[in-house]
Amino acid sequence: MLKAAMYYVVACLITFITSCVFNSNYAHGPALYHIVGFIFIIGGLIQLVFAFASLFSEQKAWGKVVVHMAILTSIVVWFSISISREDTPQVSLEHEEITITQDSVVPIIRNGTDTLYARRGDSIIVDKLDSTK
Repeated sequence: MLKAAMYYVVACLITFITSCVFNSNYAHGPALYHIVGFIFIIGGLIQLVFAFASLFSEQKAWGKVVVHMAILTSIVVWFSISISREDTPQVSLEHEEITITQDSVVPIIRNGTDTLYARRGDSIIVDKLDSTK
């Protein structure tokens, strides 16, 4: 039972150290500490399966099963709560219609009669979407 609890303590420490050392803000994929944490969770699931299988043998490992179930259940609940609390911005487009058309050469984005973006080949003709201007 103590080994199972220490597994998760070490997992948290290694994940925390990884997040401090390799703090990357790459928006298109998980950071290294996400991968490390995920590997530890998978390892915990595998240990849970073996601990559950040991219940049917002579060695009863109820403590390991309880620790793994409690920690893995709390991780699932924590992720569920954090995902459900995410605020998604509500965009209101009352009485407005954005039309996106793409001819064979010219992609155009229009808001009603106002052209927001137009490009011909490699040249941008109209760009009202760029917030840096």
